[in-house]
Amino acid sequence: MRIWILSFILLIMVLIEATFTTVPIVLLLLISFLVLEKKSWVFSAAFFSGLALDILSLRFLGSTSLYFIIVLFIINLYERRFETANIYFVLFASFIGSFFYLTVFDIRFAFPQALFSAFLGSLIFFLISILSKKEKLGYKYRIGK
Repeated sequence: MRIWILSFILLIMVLIEATFTTVPIVLLLLISFLVLEKKSWVFSAAFFSGLALDILSLRFLGSTSLYFIIVLFIINLYERRFETANIYFVLFASFIGSFFYLTVFDIRFAFPQALFSAFLGSLIFFLISILSKKEKLGYKYRIGK
């Protein structure tokens, strides 16, 4: 059930990014999902959300998917070497990933938007980590099961 809720949130963010903003909200959400969940479904979610973004943003089909998967793969490689489940790593990964995303897709004002994306990515990570801790506590103290 949890994967369906996260997929629905990801779909909403794809629609928001494609219609209202140039800040890579979907990338920030995928980074947070990968760091917290550490599951392989994040890569397929990155592929399909990138395809949806390409279709809705009228870009070359697959370019955003390729970028998302490369960034998540690099973060996954660093997961073995560093502690990635903290807010400082997410802040750094969000800034670097967003900055290169904005420059690759030729979006103006890449540096200020990357700074904003880093803080937004940290906020998303913080909120998702709080919600996942509350959910784990709810399952731990559930009576009758």
